[in-house]
Amino acid sequence: MVELPKEEIEKIDRMTPAEFVEYFKSINKPHFDRHYRYGYEWITKADRGAIISWLRQGTWNEWAAAAVVAKLVKEYAEYVDPEFYPIFARQVADEARHWLLRHRLLKRYGGSMEGFTPIEEWVRVFELPLKLALERPDFFQLRFTSALQVVEWTSVSHHRGVEDGAGDRYPEIRALFRELLDDELFHWSIAERTWLKMCNTLEAKLDVIRITQEYTLATIDAARKKRVELSMEHKI
Repeated sequence: MVELPKEEIEKIDRMTPAEFVEYFKSINKPHFDRHYRYGYEWITKADRGAIISWLRQGTWNEWAAAAVVAKLVKEYAEYVDPEFYPIFARQVADEARHWLLRHRLLKRYGGSMEGFTPIEEWVRVFELPLKLALERPDFFQLRFTSALQVVEWTSVSHHRGVEDGAGDRYPEIRALFRELLDDELFHWSIAERTWLKMCNTLEAKLDVIRITQEYTLATIDAARKKRVELSMEHKI
């Protein structure tokens, strides 16, 4: 359980939703910076086999993201603010297109998805959003975005690291990430938009902090670190 000093809780209570969004980004900046370093350091050491392994997991991730958001729209629409229906639907389409782009690059490197088994930690990343949201239906969309869209922000950081580290060595990877980046920033903005609309009580703000710190950030950190390590060993 996340425990905050009384003074910090009082400060959060006084925040507007917009101030809370900025506060969230500031307190978690070290985490996002770490994901940048994961990407930068990985690509500077990666060989062809590591890239193939890495892309296999990344291709599956796009499918998994599309699947969980599609399930949200199809099966849990009553818990979603109608204003967000088209936004989540766009994310499904984006993730499906990202699957195509990653799979195409995977084949270009000589890899395939044959015999692929997803890393267990990544399976958990995509199981958490609905699991946590269903435990608190009155905070359903808050929790879903805290568990999924925050992952998108870590991906923005990670991919920026890969792009910067790739330099001129892997122009095709840099080109792919430039194409994905705007979409990922949009997906992160779904959390910002949700919190701007729904983080109007102290309880809501504290729930976002608890879910992200106890579940989301720890889970995505373990998953991304494992992916980098196993890809370097060509074991994905």
